[in-house]
Amino acid sequence: MFAHTRVTILRFVIALLLVIQCAVSLADLSALDPLARPNTKIGPGFVISMDVTVRGLEDQELCTEFTLDKDANLQLLLGGQPISKINLMGLTVSQAEMKIQKAIGPYYAVTPDVSVGIAKIPRIQVILEGATFRNGLITLPLGDKLSDALAQTGYEPSADLSHIQIIRMEANNNRTTLNVNFSQALEQGGNQYTDPVLQNLDHILVPISSAPPMNQTIMVLGEVRNEGAYPYKRGMTVADALSDANGLLPTADPNDVILRRASDTNYMTLSATKAEANIPTDNIALMPGDTIFVNTKDTGLRYAVVGAVPTPGAHELQGTVTLSQAIVNAGGFLPNADRKHILLIRNMLTNPAKAQNIPIDYDKLVAKAIPDIQLQAGDMIQVPTKGRRSMPLLDIGMFLLKLFAF
Repeated sequence: MFAHTRVTILRFVIALLLVIQCAVSLADLSALDPLARPNTKIGPGFVISMDVTVRGLEDQELCTEFTLDKDANLQLLLGGQPISKINLMGLTVSQAEMKIQKAIGPYYAVTPDVSVGIAKIPRIQVILEGATFRNGLITLPLGDKLSDALAQTGYEPSADLSHIQIIRMEANNNRTTLNVNFSQALEQGGNQYTDPVLQNLDHILVPISSAPPMNQTIMVLGEVRNEGAYPYKRGMTVADALSDANGLLPTADPNDVILRRASDTNYMTLSATKAEANIPTDNIALMPGDTIFVNTKDTGLRYAVVGAVPTPGAHELQGTVTLSQAIVNAGGFLPNADRKHILLIRNMLTNPAKAQNIPIDYDKLVAKAIPDIQLQAGDMIQVPTKGRRSMPLLDIGMFLLKLFAF
């Protein structure tokens, strides 16, 4: 009881000292994970950014980023002393704010204001193969389900969604196969059996159905406001189907719309703009079983991190991204990474013929002996392994082939 009173008095004194300050800047919650949404459920390994204020003044001890443990617990120090862990498993940001405020409230003379953002969602990578519009490796937030992966790649009308297989490598290095009836998830709502949570490096096989689809529907997928199956109507066109899906999202590329014909399994690339203007070459009459897939607009603003990092790959260049932030976004370094011989290759993704090599000693960068570098569109960061200073040209070529395959 005495210890609790002492901590309460200490928090009150700190609050009074904050009042004396002329001006205090609030913590920056703007650098949040672009995949975070208001309904995102917090889970293990999430990094949350927190801002705690008392009467509008920042408590600097709590205004920082915190990494949740394997059980999604948040450990805070108040007055330099740890308090009971706060479990945030499955909570949204608004729910987390209320729970944290309730947990720390007794330590303050005045109820503090708590703001929470998701600074980083752990990523996983899975492989899709079979009757999907995109085959290969895709990156998803940790906790995503089979439905999230299929929403990203789309699937063909001939896909047999009742017999999807997920091949998974278990901790004991044994492979297990999950047989998933995803059609049941679409009809009745998903559960852990029909729409399972995916794990890193799951291999998802979507087979082709042996029987043609019997339902008279048109599928509209991708960057539209309402994805799904829509009843086929005689004389229905591409523009009609896009209208049924409530039009394109701002992220859609109106000139990269794929029409997959159920009758002959051919693909056509169309323009939604021309279809909506009723230009016959693009506003094509549809048939039952056809699928329309609207691709994402490619900004062309990318950078890549390759080599000895947990999640190599390309990323959208959104706002200001420094070299150190890019390394963090790729999961940090693998144990065998050579931190002293990182290579920043300018123009590698945009104009390889004019690529420029910039060697960087990351340890000096962390020690602030050299400045952090702001990335530009087209930059590639190469992290070599110890004893191997650069990536072979063949490896770089294969990476670029994967990057621009779709």
